[in-house]
Amino acid sequence: MPAAIINGDKQTAATIQTLSLKMDEGDILAQKIIDLNGSETTGSLLDTSAKEGAKLICDLLNTVSQTGKMMQGKPQSGEASYTSIITKEDAKINWSESAQKISAKIRAYNPEPCSWCIDENNQPLKILEADFVEQNQTVFAKAEPGKVIEYVKPQGIIIQTGDGILVAKKLQRQGKNAMLYKDFMNGARNFTGTILK
Repeated sequence: MPAAIINGDKQTAATIQTLSLKMDEGDILAQKIIDLNGSETTGSLLDTSAKEGAKLICDLLNTVSQTGKMMQGKPQSGEASYTSIITKEDAKINWSESAQKISAKIRAYNPEPCSWCIDENNQPLKILEADFVEQNQTVFAKAEPGKVIEYVKPQGIIIQTGDGILVAKKLQRQGKNAMLYKDFMNGARNFTGTILK
């Protein structure tokens, strides 16, 4: 799920397949394509996939109980796909990356391990929700990547990236509850102008 979000895939799927000794070689018994609109988190996509998978398996079991036999599966095509185990270090924000890529990683690593950076107090700061604006669509002059440029009440906390602006919506300091950007800024008067690392 995280890889599909980070890669900007337009679709993924919930699939019921037979077991096989090799990776991605079991026959496909049932499949439901799930369209992605670019707003999903791993948590929300797992919920959707679980619901779709449950429907698929129930329909499959009903068919088997009525016919008394398992249907013929469809062989998989293409190469097996692999992804690495995600660590906390994978989720550390690299402010030199584009705002679009950082935004995708924030969604991909939500709810675990959560994207994070180092704040103005040299402490971990999680960014749980964010949007992005491409550089040519913003009114803000380009600044150093990681710089907190502005706090705009209707939108969020404006942070410069290597290419574009990240608009942070929900944040969490170490040992504190997650907060929407307005509540966060009430207790972070000197946050604007700092450089996140």
